[in-house]
Amino acid sequence: MNIITCLVFMILQTPSNVAGETPYIQFKKGACMGECPVYQITVDHDGKLTFKGVRFTNKDGIYERMLTKKEFRKLKCTFKKSKLKKFEDGYGLDVMDASASTLTVNKKNFTKTIVSKIGMPEKLEKAEAYLVSLSPQSANAAYEWTTIKESNSPVISGRKEIAAKEIILQLKPNVTIESWVTKYKKYGVQVNRQIVPNRPLYLLRYDPKTVQFTQLLKKMNTDIDVDSAEENKKVEMR
Repeated sequence: MNIITCLVFMILQTPSNVAGETPYIQFKKGACMGECPVYQITVDHDGKLTFKGVRFTNKDGIYERMLTKKEFRKLKCTFKKSKLKKFEDGYGLDVMDASASTLTVNKKNFTKTIVSKIGMPEKLEKAEAYLVSLSPQSANAAYEWTTIKESNSPVISGRKEIAAKEIILQLKPNVTIESWVTKYKKYGVQVNRQIVPNRPLYLLRYDPKTVQFTQLLKKMNTDIDVDSAEENKKVEMR
């Protein structure tokens, strides 16, 4: 699409939204086995942007703002120029320790979802980057946000305090952490770090909303791939 066509498209587009309508754009950034930002961006058809910061983000909690007409038209134009229909549904999904980006665009008679880890097309990367630039996750974002829900997690020097109930896990020889951790995905189990280099000893975190800590420890200690699993009783500030 050339510049003139894109400008015409921007002028002709007018924001519209129907209550209960599927959002125009949904973008999710998932976790990795480190401290990757986890967040979600939603843009409605009327230009309302909602940001939900889950972990390791610039602004944890739920925040909203209306995009300006210029921002919203540029966003639509950017995604139109990217020609989403031509893209595959997934890129680099076989990479284990990488954060996945899930993008869903809903238009009239057209819905496209693309999950990417690495190797995404340049046009798709630019479109996602512009979307993120409109959110609190952008370092240059100086917008006024309406707070819907603040994070309840304590923050020290811009980082969360990691709770005491972490897990020290030792796997049996020849068991990889990448394959093992997928078995506990429903409990939100993730690797904070490898405690000792060249040894299968890891510090884990989990989602306390999904399972009781004692039950999770019991499950891990009966796992045939686990040598031991115990509570990390020391509170660390990171």
